[in-house]
Amino acid sequence: MAALRSTLETSPHTEPYRTLHNGRSGPNRNIVLPGQTVFVSVRVVRRHYLLKPDDELKEAILYLLGHYSVKWSQDILGFCFMSNHFHIVLRDPKGIRPNFFRDFHRTLAQVIKDKYGWSGSVFTELSPPVVLHSAFAVADKLGYTRGNPSAAGAVRYPRDWPGLISHVSDMGRRVYRAKRTERFFGKKKTLPATSSFELKMCPWLLKEYGGREGALKIINERVDHHVQRAHQAVKKKGWTYLGAKRVKKQSPYKRATSYEVFGRMTPHFATIGLSPEEAIAVKQEFVAWQRRYDEC
Repeated sequence: MAALRSTLETSPHTEPYRTLHNGRSGPNRNIVLPGQTVFVSVRVVRRHYLLKPDDELKEAILYLLGHYSVKWSQDILGFCFMSNHFHIVLRDPKGIRPNFFRDFHRTLAQVIKDKYGWSGSVFTELSPPVVLHSAFAVADKLGYTRGNPSAAGAVRYPRDWPGLISHVSDMGRRVYRAKRTERFFGKKKTLPATSSFELKMCPWLLKEYGGREGALKIINERVDHHVQRAHQAVKKKGWTYLGAKRVKKQSPYKRATSYEVFGRMTPHFATIGLSPEEAIAVKQEFVAWQRRYDEC
């Protein structure tokens, strides 16, 4: 325990942390509480391009986002659907987001199987949502989400991405609407004919940054930060951007082959923007909760 305490005190902003069980890495346990804001990443199995931009699939995704986010009272703050993974930032007022993810992921997987004749799993084992513990962390993850097409080497700027991606200026103003596609959901009206959801503005950001203008400013600054980092990384690797046209022409059965590090620790929370003392408190409470769980 002394070694653990020393690590927490010397590395207050290190986000990744795996639960401990009998001194070893344990299962991914999610602490679900009302009012949490989380960043979620979901990957397609073996990095296949099953989510590549397609008008029919985009309509189905929006429909499912609208239907299940309203059903399970989830506030969608931002999203980006890449060809082989997607990110969502959401606020969970009631602490029931597992229900939303269960239904959304399962139904989206069924849509993809029907569309491409895919068999077996569609998504990899889900990583735990990253709980955001500061307004700045929320802004940063929204910036990361928006800048993801550039980081992936797909297009130079997020505005060029032909897939589903939320716009910062739409937060708190835009309502997305979509129709139920009979091909995927059948003619029986077990689901509503249409669905809709508003792209919410995080109240935490409004309070922290003095209203809408301040909130949009900090989010856009983080978008620019992540896009600039992406440009530097792409240049260093010697990549060229694929471009929107080539992205849309990709075969869903092909997959990404770029080098990727596997086996890295999975982050459970983000403390960026907190003071060292506040970050230590968050991590100590996380560890304490895991140990209480073990005792139970």
